[in-house]
Amino acid sequence: MRQKNNYLNIAVVLISMTLIFFLNISKASCAETEPVKIEVRHADKIDYDANSHVVILIGSVHIVRGTMSVKCDRVNMTLTRDEKGIENAVAEGRVEILDGTRRGRANKAVFTEGSSEITMTGNPKLWNEGNEISADQIIYNLKTRSMQAEGKVRGFILPGSEF
Repeated sequence: MRQKNNYLNIAVVLISMTLIFFLNISKASCAETEPVKIEVRHADKIDYDANSHVVILIGSVHIVRGTMSVKCDRVNMTLTRDEKGIENAVAEGRVEILDGTRRGRANKAVFTEGSSEITMTGNPKLWNEGNEISADQIIYNLKTRSMQAEGKVRGFILPGSEF
């Protein structure tokens, strides 16, 4: 029973770290001094490997913080060796990212520690205020809310509106 509680405590810490990393929202979305509630709305399973410092959330993953929501089939996250931070994380399978009026969709989204960018690949699309972009790769900056699309770029751009 005690070992089961230890695994539960580890799972709670790891889920919190996952959410903090994946849902790093811009300062415009929430006050700096005000803590933002993090919510796991769903995941079927969590796996943790202490030797490789890898955490995996599996099955209809849905996490929310502030104005941002991430849904996907699976999240693989590599922790730093001291497990106090995250080196990188990859969301795969029907990835949907919602941030206010902005919406992104792809087969894969990669988040790297120290970067405020999300790199979306696998039929990525980004929508906002009537704008729509699809490409081979879309890079979205969470802090500046800027976007860069590369390879077979197609879409609609409304002058005077934000992406």
